[in-house]
Amino acid sequence: MRRRAESTASKPASLHNGVEFVGVLPRLVRWASSKGFELSAPTQLVSSTDISPKTAAAGHPVTTLPFRKAETPLKTSEPRLAQILALTPVPSIVLDAKLDIVEVSESYLSLTSTKWEECTGFNIYESISNRNPGADCVSIQHAIEKAIGSRVVSGCAHYVSDDQAHANEMYRILVNNVKDYAIFMLDVQGHITTWNAGASILKQYEPEEILGQHFSIFYGDEDLAAKKPQKELEICMREGKVEDEGWRYKKDGSRFWSSVIIAPVYKASQHIGFSKVTRDITERKAGEARLVAAFEESAKLKSDFLANMSHEMRTPMHGILGASSLLMESDLTDEQNELAQIIEESGGILLQVINDILDYSKLASGSFTVTATTISVPDIISAVVRAAQVTLRPSVVLETEALRAFPKNVESDPLRFRQVLQNMVSNAVKFTEQGSIRIITKISAEDDTSYTLLTEVVDTGIGVPSPAVDTLFTPFAPSNAVAKQYQGTGLGLSICKGLVEFMGGTIGFRPNQDKGSTFWFTTKLAKIKPIPVAPSPTQQPSTKLTDIALTKQILVVEDNLINQTIMVKLLKGYGFKNIDVASNGKEGLELVQKAQLAYRLILMDINMPVMDGITATEMIRGMGLDVPIIAMTANALKGDEESYLASGMNDYVAKPVDRRILLRVLVKWLDH
Repeated sequence: MRRRAESTASKPASLHNGVEFVGVLPRLVRWASSKGFELSAPTQLVSSTDISPKTAAAGHPVTTLPFRKAETPLKTSEPRLAQILALTPVPSIVLDAKLDIVEVSESYLSLTSTKWEECTGFNIYESISNRNPGADCVSIQHAIEKAIGSRVVSGCAHYVSDDQAHANEMYRILVNNVKDYAIFMLDVQGHITTWNAGASILKQYEPEEILGQHFSIFYGDEDLAAKKPQKELEICMREGKVEDEGWRYKKDGSRFWSSVIIAPVYKASQHIGFSKVTRDITERKAGEARLVAAFEESAKLKSDFLANMSHEMRTPMHGILGASSLLMESDLTDEQNELAQIIEESGGILLQVINDILDYSKLASGSFTVTATTISVPDIISAVVRAAQVTLRPSVVLETEALRAFPKNVESDPLRFRQVLQNMVSNAVKFTEQGSIRIITKISAEDDTSYTLLTEVVDTGIGVPSPAVDTLFTPFAPSNAVAKQYQGTGLGLSICKGLVEFMGGTIGFRPNQDKGSTFWFTTKLAKIKPIPVAPSPTQQPSTKLTDIALTKQILVVEDNLINQTIMVKLLKGYGFKNIDVASNGKEGLELVQKAQLAYRLILMDINMPVMDGITATEMIRGMGLDVPIIAMTANALKGDEESYLASGMNDYVAKPVDRRILLRVLVKWLDH
């Protein structure tokens, strides 16, 4: 049995402010029991280099309480403190002025597997030495003296099993041997306290060079100016972790793209610093950039391919539709007229397919443009209704419900609005065999700068089965087996969705309660100031052109023989008599050079052999001539029209040529 001992302290403890009993649990006291119990001294007595893997184990906070000497036993004289010692989960020891143990907490007895009578009455130094002969009693003495001079001292008790200590050692070995990751610790201010082999390899600093430095040394000037290092630590404390990618710098000044994770580190519920893991992902980032570039290049090639194919198909369509239009104006028998109508209708369907493919390619590549101009929604609806009446079944009624006082001074893209509405109405006509189709328009919202127009197309058609709803707006996906029986590319609704969203609106579908479907979309209509109404022309464009055509000489530059024939016949139909034709830009330029003031207008194709239309135009402008030059081409990519105008051309007409558009352009540039 152990004897009670006198204090072995080198000098009596000097009490402060009448304090005669102090509860103390200092750090750095290595107190090992059969369960591996360990104590460590107050933080202020320990540097970061004194903390071993063992002392980094999870612990419990301990508060030491100074109190005055009592004449009666502790449990009766200090009932509140006695209750605390009985109930606290924190292991605690109470010492007298001689540093003998006078009281211990129940949690201390449980943790050390000792009895109360085996602890109390013994001097703290002897008790510790008996349990751990190698204990650092000098550090214990310093810690106790510091506790005596304080009102409250905090310590930390640790329980570290052999398995835990082994795991900690294995973790230390693992971290130090990792080569692909820089793993290191920071103190609470961000100064580097540990440095593994991976950090030395990645950042080129040896431990003796970097320990104690602030981790901001790895950041560039821009990040430092933005106080990024400090902000990362603040976010880390607030959110529990920071994950970031960005440029970091090595010792030699070179930089690498890094993936960084910073996390706070706690010990005994006290924040003691941060862990930081950095990985060089420069190659991965470069690989991602190459993949993005390859994807963009692939998307561009696909878009260009579709556009070029559409161009090649639109060029002969110009001949087909132009010839059928001229044929129907000639004297035909009923049978011949019927055949000509079939040619024109079939050509129109084929042209719509070509246009769908082109529109889809432009939307997919992001090369689509919209043009905001004054729009008359009632006029567009009327035009769409007139066009739909041609294919409407006799058993179906087409109705409109529109605002009577529709806003007049508004802007949007009338061509795209009509394209979306016409597609929806065409679908309704296609899939409705009896009943009705209603076009409903109304203002659903308004602010200081715009109206939001809601347009609905409600039909009593075959409807859309539930499984097909999710793919309604997916390219090349007819909604069901019945829909596949009808003509179409499966691109219509997908294009509508792209157009509507491109214009800042939304699009959707809902089934009708009884039968059929409702397709709807919203459009932003910008408010504009009233525009003075121009006086109505006294003459129709066709009549006006006929009056001026006789005296005008026109040059047509076109390499396709069929299109040459069609254009000459169209122009003669308008009343032109003096028409010259060139098969490429070089021939056209030579004709202009021979008679510089003869031509009042030039219709110029773009893609031609020998010399293209843009080059020919630039050379004509180089001669100082301001003759109107109109581009005629099947090209329809973003920027085409702008590039034509930039080269010196005055206007643009797309192929296949719409006779009404050509008529307006001719009048515009010749009527002066």
